[in-house]
Amino acid sequence: MQRTLCNAYPYALDGSIYFTHLEPHESKWQTYLCSSGISAIIHAPKKGITLMTIALAQLAPIHAPCTTTSDIEPIHDGYAHTLADQHYAKMSWTALNAMTGGLSEPSKMPGFAYSISAKRCNVGAKLRKVAGSTCSKCYAMKGRYVFPNVAAAMERRYQAMRAESTQWAAAMIASIRKCGETHFRWHDSGDLQGMNHLFAIVVIAEATPNVQHWLPTREYALVREYLRQNGSFPPNLTVRVSAPMIGAVASEWENSSSVDAARTPLTAWVDCPASKQGNKCMDCRACWDKSVEVVNYKKH
Repeated sequence: MQRTLCNAYPYALDGSIYFTHLEPHESKWQTYLCSSGISAIIHAPKKGITLMTIALAQLAPIHAPCTTTSDIEPIHDGYAHTLADQHYAKMSWTALNAMTGGLSEPSKMPGFAYSISAKRCNVGAKLRKVAGSTCSKCYAMKGRYVFPNVAAAMERRYQAMRAESTQWAAAMIASIRKCGETHFRWHDSGDLQGMNHLFAIVVIAEATPNVQHWLPTREYALVREYLRQNGSFPPNLTVRVSAPMIGAVASEWENSSSVDAARTPLTAWVDCPASKQGNKCMDCRACWDKSVEVVNYKKH
C-alpha cells in the first residue's frame, strides 16, 4: 500500500514505493522501514541543502549491529549516490575536505588514500601488545605519523566520518572522482571501525568503478561476516587481510599480506619491491591486484 505525506521523499524497496515524512524543522532524521523482512535506515539532508525528490532510491540494509562503539552510523547508499551526483560533483576541494576531513597522500604510493590514527585500531591495538606481531612495531605509530599536523589531520577524518556518515560517503565519492586517479588506498594508517564502516567503503567503491581500491585490514571477523552475508566484494575493491604475526601467511584468505614470510609455492605471491626502489611503489600495483593472493612486505 502506498501512502503520501507532505514534504515527502519517495523511496523504492522491493519494487514498492514508500514515502517517508520529513518534518520542516528537522535537519537530521531517521526512518526505519520494513518490507519482506528487510530493515533500512534513511538519513535526510542537512539544513540548508535544497530538498529534492529521490525517485526509486536504493535503501541501504543494516548488515549487522555495530561491532564496536566507534562504528559509524549506517549509511543510505542511494541517497549518498544522489548527493555525489547532483550536489557534490562540482564542489570545491575546500568544501569537500570539510565533509571528509581531507584525503591523505602517502609518498610511497600512487594517488590518494584515507587514513585515521592507528591508535583507533581495534584488533591492531591488541596486537601491538603481542611480541612478534605485525603490529608490535607499527610504522603508523612513529615517524611522520606522530607529527602534530598529521595527527590532527587523521583526527579530522575520523570525526568527519562519524559526524554525518551518509554525507561523508557522498563527499568521498565526489572527492575520489575529482582526483582523477586510477588507484586508491584505504587506511595507510588505522583500520575498519565496524561493519557499517566496511559497508560504506563498499558503497564508495561501487560508485567509483573506474578506480581500483585497496583495503588492508586486520579486522578478520568483519571481513568474514561481510562475505557470509554478501558473498564477495566489488571487483574493484581488493580487501587484503593482514597476517597477525611476522613470518606467518594468512592462508585462509583469497587476498592477504604478510611480513618477512617464507614464500608459499601454491599461491600467487609478490614480494613488495619498495625497499629496493626508494621505498616507493613505482609501477608496482600488486596490492590492488585481486589475482595476487599474497603480498609479502619487509619489516619496517
